[in-house]
Amino acid sequence: TLMVSSAASDVYKRQLLFCTSRYGWGYDKFLEEANAGKGMRFPRRIRGYVKFILPIIVIGIFIMGYYTKFAG
Repeated sequence: TLMVSSAASDVYKRQLLFCTSRYGWGYDKFLEEANAGKGMRFPRRIRGYVKFILPIIVIGIFIMGYYTKFAG
């Protein structure tokens, strides 16, 4: 059997959508949290990718998982 989804991936999906949407933290507060401390900074210029493209990819993977689970 194929393991389609785990609790960790479900949490990641929710956090991605929460952290980047205006109904959650919003992107500016996400950047503030991500860039706190030492180390490499999260770039501001990839906002469009994180806000639009990455959630579409995650939702697509989620849908493919359900399709595989129920159709196959």
